[in-house]
Amino acid sequence: MRTDPPHIRACAGRCARVLVGMGAGRLAEPGGDPTADDIAAHRPDIGAAEPFGVPESIFEEVFAVCARLGIEAV
Repeated sequence: MRTDPPHIRACAGRCARVLVGMGAGRLAEPGGDPTADDIAAHRPDIGAAEPFGVPESIFEEVFAVCARLGIEAV
């Protein structure tokens, strides 16, 4: 596991980690593909800032989505 912040910003003497968070979002119904209307109808869920996680890699993101779907990723 990384211990150093991967992205750092500095401004007026302050240095801080920049995070890219992943919200819970919304899962499509099993076997369904979301349409533009589905996305518009569920925009509040899709755009919610909480709950969220900070995946350290694309793999962590995929594992989190697979867990929600009940799929074993490995």
